[in-house]
Amino acid sequence: MSRKSRTAAIAAIICLTAALLSSCGEKTPGETPGRTTAQATTADPRPGMVQVHSWTGGEIWVKLYEDVPVNPYDKDKFVRDGEAGSFTYYEDPAFKTFQCVDISEHNGDIDWGKVASSGVTHAYIRAGYRGWGSAGNIKTDSAFALNYSRAKAAGLKTGVYFYSQATNSEEAAQEAAYVLDLVKDSPPDLPVIFDWENMGDDEPSARTANVSGRTLTDCAKSFCETVKAVGLTPGIYYYRDLAYNAYILDELTDYFAWVSEPGDSPWFYYAFDMWQYTFEGKVDGIPGKVDLSLIFEAAFPEGDG
Repeated sequence: MSRKSRTAAIAAIICLTAALLSSCGEKTPGETPGRTTAQATTADPRPGMVQVHSWTGGEIWVKLYEDVPVNPYDKDKFVRDGEAGSFTYYEDPAFKTFQCVDISEHNGDIDWGKVASSGVTHAYIRAGYRGWGSAGNIKTDSAFALNYSRAKAAGLKTGVYFYSQATNSEEAAQEAAYVLDLVKDSPPDLPVIFDWENMGDDEPSARTANVSGRTLTDCAKSFCETVKAVGLTPGIYYYRDLAYNAYILDELTDYFAWVSEPGDSPWFYYAFDMWQYTFEGKVDGIPGKVDLSLIFEAAFPEGDG
């Protein structure tokens, strides 16, 4: 083949290749501009799931509840006022928050006047608990009456929580009734909280060791509906593992949500009304370390908070 013939052949091949590439790149009907057909039809790698920030620091896939509202807060607007244990604030003019402590007999003798002067405006007091052993006996927190009355007298908005180890709906309703009897003469200002926690590896023989997510959700609903029946507001406390892997969250949207997620800002995927941000808070009037939370104003009916 002559040099001129070879040049002509190469030119023809280039033209043919260009035409083929142009044809492959044409947009097909219904395709999103700027995306290839393959990109437009790629399936969700985990249908029905969502990737969230894990309590271990990485990312995990969990069930997606499409009807459950998501976390509305901007993580960059949470600011800690000083060293570890100091108050954390949310600097967004669209929201108002309140500092809250949660207290049990383990916190010792508390000077509630000093607590009220420290910047804390709300307090949750443990009313009682159910033992984790097979008997599951219910007991009143030994410091409940004193802490509850003194916190109220100091002017703090006050709520109560019950540490549950219920294994069925009947036990959960029993726990709610027990709490309601304790506060019948002085109703709480804040929601009555169901605080069920898995003893996990610490107590493998715990009565709650084999409670399923379905049963746990039914327990929470039973507790909350018992509280609602007397005109009080119920709520549920949970940490992320429990929320993502046990509770059926789309059945619990009617209840106040208190999420425990110690850290600089809350990564929990779904919406919540209260965020427990540290177990190592320092508050004047409380000996040692104390749990601190932020309560968001939007969580309460008009006039409360």
